[in-house]
Amino acid sequence: RARLAADLTEHVGLLAAAKSLASDSDGQRFQLNADLAAAAQRAEAAEAELAALRAQLDARSAGLSGAEADLAKLRAQLTERSALLSAAADERARLAADLTEHVGLLAAAADQAQRWQTQAGAAAADLNACRQHAEQLEAELRDAQGQLQARAEAGESVPARTRRKRTLAGSPDRDDLEIILGIGPVFASRLNAAGVFTFEALGELSDERIVEIAQAKDWQNVDPASWREQARALAAHKKSS
Repeated sequence: RARLAADLTEHVGLLAAAKSLASDSDGQRFQLNADLAAAAQRAEAAEAELAALRAQLDARSAGLSGAEADLAKLRAQLTERSALLSAAADERARLAADLTEHVGLLAAAADQAQRWQTQAGAAAADLNACRQHAEQLEAELRDAQGQLQARAEAGESVPARTRRKRTLAGSPDRDDLEIILGIGPVFASRLNAAGVFTFEALGELSDERIVEIAQAKDWQNVDPASWREQARALAAHKKSS
């Protein structure tokens, strides 16, 4: 009986210990479940946050792609503008070279114009002198024409020093056309080149033909009628002498 009582007491202690252990296990399990629930909530929150971060990352990736596209476009524009600037610089250099050349040409043209102006002034002075001399010669010519006409009408002879003949081997006699007032070496040479060697031949020419042969400049005064009258008078005198 004492042994049974001891066993009973032992069993009661074990049962109490088992109940205490079961009670502790239930508390631990409850706490574990609570921890698991909290962990699950934290996991869900973390997943939600991760999803939000992924969405932000996707948005930022899309924005980065757009920025890269814009950057590529800007780089292309920069390259194009760099090429335009280079071309503009080349054009500017070419224009500067052209401008320098044109300035040089203008300076040369100004110098040439100055020289021409100086020459024109000298030519104008020479022309004025020639005109004055021509006017003097015309006055002398008119006076000489009157004298020759008067002498021809009076039957007087022309002084021997005013007329001479040239005889070329194998050629007919040629009158000295230069004794006619207004005819110099140049006009005489042109008349000879046109086949006019004598006073008679010159006296038969028309005004138009004389002007055509003389080829006088604008400032040269050619009087075909006077030449013809003098030639006829000299031809008449030559026949009568």
